[in-house]
Amino acid sequence: MSDVNDGYVDKVEARRRKLYLKAREHDLSKSDRIDLAQYFLRRDYTSWKDLSDQEVCRMLDAFEGFELLTFIQGTRHEQRPLATFDPESSES
Repeated sequence: MSDVNDGYVDKVEARRRKLYLKAREHDLSKSDRIDLAQYFLRRDYTSWKDLSDQEVCRMLDAFEGFELLTFIQGTRHEQRPLATFDPESSES
């Protein structure tokens, strides 16, 4: 039974490490992290250590959703041709 619990604890710790990594990737300070958790989860926190496993998962989902939207918007802007000005053109 202990091996099963150890596997669960390892997964929980891996998710916490991933959450801290995401925050570092986005250059969030401790204060920023706490503000983000309070806003997103609608609860007061003094530290991310106070987050439950379910809350950690929700925060990871939020980061991944933000990253996906950012990627989609970036590719959308890359695909749009830039408007050019041609002084020789008869269209005005």
